[in-house]
Amino acid sequence: MNSSGKDKRESVAHRSFGTPRLMYLQGYGLAVFLVSAALGMSFLLERFHFRDVADPLFLIAIAITVWYAGIGPAILAVVLSGLADAYFFIEPRYSLYITRHDLAHFVIFILFASLLTGFAAVRRHIEDRKRSEEALRLSEAYLAEAERLSHIGTWAWNPVTGKNLYWSEEQFRIWGFDPQQGPPDIETGFQRIHPEDRNRVREEISQQRETSQTDFANDFRIVLPDGTVKYIHAVSHAVLDKTGGVIEYLGASVDVTERKRAEQELAGRLRQQAIVAELGQYALATPHLQVIMEKAVYLLADSLDVEYTKVLELLPDGRALRLRAGVDGKEGVVGSATVGADTNSQAGYTLLSAGPVIVEDLRREARFTGPPLLRDHGVVSGMSVIIGGGEQPWGVLGAHTSRRRDFTKDDIQFLQAVANIIAHGIQRERAEEERERLRQLEAELAHINRVSMMGELAASLAHEIKQPIAAAVTNAQACLRFLERNEPNIAKAHDAAAGMAGSATRAAEIIDRVRSLFGRNAPQREAVDLNEIIQDIVVLLKNEARRHSVSVNVELAENLPTVMGDHVQLQQVLMNLMLNGIEAMRDAPGELRIASRQDGESQVLISVSDTGAGLPAENLDRIFKAFFTTKPQGTGMGLAISRSIIESHGGRLWAESNSGRGAIFRFTLPQTAARA
Repeated sequence: MNSSGKDKRESVAHRSFGTPRLMYLQGYGLAVFLVSAALGMSFLLERFHFRDVADPLFLIAIAITVWYAGIGPAILAVVLSGLADAYFFIEPRYSLYITRHDLAHFVIFILFASLLTGFAAVRRHIEDRKRSEEALRLSEAYLAEAERLSHIGTWAWNPVTGKNLYWSEEQFRIWGFDPQQGPPDIETGFQRIHPEDRNRVREEISQQRETSQTDFANDFRIVLPDGTVKYIHAVSHAVLDKTGGVIEYLGASVDVTERKRAEQELAGRLRQQAIVAELGQYALATPHLQVIMEKAVYLLADSLDVEYTKVLELLPDGRALRLRAGVDGKEGVVGSATVGADTNSQAGYTLLSAGPVIVEDLRREARFTGPPLLRDHGVVSGMSVIIGGGEQPWGVLGAHTSRRRDFTKDDIQFLQAVANIIAHGIQRERAEEERERLRQLEAELAHINRVSMMGELAASLAHEIKQPIAAAVTNAQACLRFLERNEPNIAKAHDAAAGMAGSATRAAEIIDRVRSLFGRNAPQREAVDLNEIIQDIVVLLKNEARRHSVSVNVELAENLPTVMGDHVQLQQVLMNLMLNGIEAMRDAPGELRIASRQDGESQVLISVSDTGAGLPAENLDRIFKAFFTTKPQGTGMGLAISRSIIESHGGRLWAESNSGRGAIFRFTLPQTAARA
């Protein structure tokens, strides 16, 4: 758009299209009015002794009429002025008779009035042409401005000569041609079309002309000399002659680049959001950090359309970063390649700047030097963000390409979102490692607790084992005597041997129970019969209870559903609760009662009660705290471990004061299935 056109647009609000034209009847009315006014003014001035003023006043009326109303009303004004002048002011007055003496005056007046009318008419015609030309120029300026604002260029093409007849200013701008050189030929225009679209557009135009279409449209890209790519929507219309032949084509080229880019950016954002959601769900379902990182770098490379994506982990010494995952890296470099964590690398600069870093052209980068990991790949553009790791950064996530690329704010936000997902995976892995460490500590404490219980039960267990062994020895001696007789008593020897085998089996069962209780095997969840565990523990504690004058009563529900749990851990809980009950009654005879029953439709309830000294109300919950104990020799860990085991099985353990003497401990566990 030239400067004069711009000036016209800026001043249009302050300009008119020239002298306003009057309606047809208004023009003739104006002629009558002005002549009448001139006549009246002449009479008035004569009263004040002004003579010969009528002619000038009539000429003024004629001039005004021709200027504002045109030639027709002006002729009427001349006729009316001539009649008024002859009738009212030429002697004899009040008569249309003109003497020879005044005829020359009248003719001169009429001629002068006619000349004035003709001159004014010519002048008006010139002004009308100027107004028309001005209006046309303004219209062209408006059209050019409208085309510029709407990015629409117009053109006309003659199919007979094959020449472009007309290109608008915006058409030149869109296609990148110089208006001073005129419209290019059709083949030169085709060369501006993107190579991937050129043949398709030729074929579409050829098909449209063969089918005699008069209106058609095409969508394609053009490439300007500076490499700029534009998206064009072209529409055209065929102008036909009377025989139906095409005279010319009129059309418009709409630059839809901004709309296309907006659509692509929106589609890109939606795709990136979908990838973030997909990766987030994958990270939640996958506990392995390395797998998450490898999937993240491939999704990033595909979404951002870059050749290289990398996850770099900051090493403990803080001096370098190690490549943990990457796309299109050299074989064998993942897990071993490192870059410096100082300002000589983009990753190091990212850590020090504590924010995203975008590189438009690494070859011109002044903030840092490109490390070999990037230079070897010929990287030109890239971006990087920090992967959080709690108080200190864990590492850097980067995306790079060998092409010149302007990364957007949306790209940075997308990269940061992926980095946050990786950071979440890191935190989850650390939390899992901490949980595993705590599980190991808890297992060690539980084992120590079981070993301490074994020390407390050593005498009772020795007595329990000694009884079947002694019985086995007695049966063995009897068997030998029956066999050493002159007439061996085979039947009696057989019975003695069977008794010996039974006693040995009982001793082995006791030893197996002890070994299962105090082993250090990894926890294994399986269907467990709590009634069976209770019966096994009662056998182990029988002598300990007898030693303290404690009677043991067992009330087990029939067909008690099994629970899903670790057999050894549940043995430990029951052993701990039953031993605590026995120890609570060591100063006076008492009763230990163990009961099992189904609690509702989905739980099993176990209770262990004693008739000992009981528990103060303020200690009912404190006794489950680690290192809290009411026993002089206690460690304060047994009940804390027991509650931890029950809760890890999805149950609950609590204590209550007994209705009479002593205390009662209860725990619930979710059942698995009813027993057959």
